[in-house]
Amino acid sequence: LVPFLNNIKPIPGDLSLPYFGMEDFKFKNLSQKLTSIFHCGALVNGVLTYSQLKNSNVNGTIEVLRLSIMNKTHLIPVHYISTMSVIGNNKGGNNEIEDQYELNDKDAVYNMNGYGQSKWVAERLVTIAAKERGLPVVVYRPGTISGSMETG
Repeated sequence: LVPFLNNIKPIPGDLSLPYFGMEDFKFKNLSQKLTSIFHCGALVNGVLTYSQLKNSNVNGTIEVLRLSIMNKTHLIPVHYISTMSVIGNNKGGNNEIEDQYELNDKDAVYNMNGYGQSKWVAERLVTIAAKERGLPVVVYRPGTISGSMETG
């Protein structure tokens, strides 16, 4: 990983705003410089409603997808970090989830909190972009991640 650190550049912005709050020419210019997008930004809150999270979590993902297709010469691959929350209650009764698990169970969304719903919708948009537009996408669903008990 260390040799690649010079190639990784976080892009500050506001996920809830069009073009992440950048001027449109800066956003378009950014699309000409990127070779990959790792989208792990989200407003994480288990209490807020879908409506309160939509701008950051859904619209922010739409902006990532827009950025990934703006380059005139090639599509920019998207690595989308989702959440296990999008899977909802596992109907099978076991903890196994297939590698190619698709989010087709719309009824499960109604049993999720606003965060799970917003990430479900965002992940569906990413999947649709991959299937219908040929966008190179990898979706990651890490389990519970938290800070160190000692250092935070």
